[in-house]
Amino acid sequence: MQNLPGANASINFHESHPPMSPTASNLAVLKLYSQANSDAGMGKIPARPARRRRHTFIPPIVSSAV
Repeated sequence: MQNLPGANASINFHESHPPMSPTASNLAVLKLYSQANSDAGMGKIPARPARRRRHTFIPPIVSSAV
């Protein structure tokens, strides 16, 4: 992709937040998410090792929502 003439843009990503911990609440969310994915015909979503998990800001909210 190119910038428009006279424009300059860039984007940088930094890993600065830890992945979600494998708590009971977070595993419950994964189970629901995996079931929805399976119901949509896209297969189950397995738990991933910590080094391969996505970063997220929702862990404090999850326990109260599940």
